[in-house]
Amino acid sequence: KPIMSKKQLKARWSDAEFLNKNKELIASVGQNSSALEQADLAGAVIGYVPKEPELFAHVWLNHARITRCDLRFAKITTSMNGAVIEDTDFMEAKFNQAGLMNTKILHCNFTKAHIIADFSDAEFDSCTFAGARISGGSAWAGHGGVRSVFSDCDFTGTTFIALVFRAT
Repeated sequence: KPIMSKKQLKARWSDAEFLNKNKELIASVGQNSSALEQADLAGAVIGYVPKEPELFAHVWLNHARITRCDLRFAKITTSMNGAVIEDTDFMEAKFNQAGLMNTKILHCNFTKAHIIADFSDAEFDSCTFAGARISGGSAWAGHGGVRSVFSDCDFTGTTFIALVFRAT
């Protein structure tokens, strides 16, 4: 696979040839899949974002099992509450008021990601957040991390905004 830039990864989701070649993947995600494995969703928009491709605008990933997926540079506004996410790359992904409550997240890369989410009662194990920006966001100001657990995570250079980690 040739190495693609962030711009190319995002642009491919508007390219008819790419979409045609990836019909099976698109259909599986579009059906609110309960399992995604080794899915290349780099640069995709998952959930509704105005003026962005609406391919996955109505997708919910509650209680999904997401394993070894590529979600670099993705924009995520959907709910993943109760999901189990393992070995997935979210480098420079943008989570905007995403739901991550009661989610188990293991061995994932959030390097330079921007995370505005409610991750109350979530468990993060062996994740990298180097250079990330994590916020409770306007809807959940000060509540994003209630009872969340972080084990063996790297927070080098991470910025935390409007978060309260109560009972963690």
